[in-house]
Amino acid sequence: MASHIVGYPRMGPKRELKFALESFWDGKSSADDLKRVSADLRSSIWKQMADAGIKYIPSNTFSYYDQVLDTTAMLGAVPSRYNWTGGEIGFDTYFSMARGNASVPAMEMTKWFDTNYHFIVPELGPDVNFSYASHKAVDEYKEAKAGVTAFGFDLVRGTQTLDLIKGSFPSGKYLFAGVVDGRNIWANDLLASLNLLQSLEDLNADKLVVSTSCSLLHTAVDLINEPKLDDEIKSWLAFAAQKVVEVNALAKALSGAKDEAFFSANLLCSSF
Repeated sequence: MASHIVGYPRMGPKRELKFALESFWDGKSSADDLKRVSADLRSSIWKQMADAGIKYIPSNTFSYYDQVLDTTAMLGAVPSRYNWTGGEIGFDTYFSMARGNASVPAMEMTKWFDTNYHFIVPELGPDVNFSYASHKAVDEYKEAKAGVTAFGFDLVRGTQTLDLIKGSFPSGKYLFAGVVDGRNIWANDLLASLNLLQSLEDLNADKLVVSTSCSLLHTAVDLINEPKLDDEIKSWLAFAAQKVVEVNALAKALSGAKDEAFFSANLLCSSF
């Protein structure tokens, strides 16, 4: 069974990107230095996911500053006050927009559940559109069924999502089941998530993918960086790095390779 992560914290486990940005802004390091730190972070995150067993690794979730700003730059929606004349938008213009005054017009974005993500699906090609739906996007989902390869659902927060899937999920499409909560730092109830996933196997077992409910972008990065936390308290928690492990553990369990020790330890902590 395949596994997938919608997104991952980009700042780095020790806030490497934050410090690299501040150094660049202060003129203490070059643009090449910033690019090198960023490339190393992306590479280490991809390797971490691959080593954990994640199959579908997100390929465009990184940003030097903000995804809305990135979209503005991608579309060339640069206000005239920045004197941009076309071509590549360099760091000077990019960060001027990022840190400009409050009067700079902001681009209106679509609602979060209309967003298209891209991720690596080896057998389908380098980029595949992924409509992310919840109970708020029932109409959008029904209208888009014929036009996409895969659908991802928040199965943690969407109160109508499960009924929507079971009632009308199209055959031949990938179903990315978001069962690991990306909005908090608590350990997942693995047994409950596994039971939910098993209830979906009849729909499209060979195209069922275990995923996070949303991007892990805003979760803390890794419990390994919290040595002062009490061990019992740490057992209740799952930061981004631990959620990656949870996703893969669920995918393995669904494939018949359940890690009984891991699930037993989780059962103890999730009962509190």
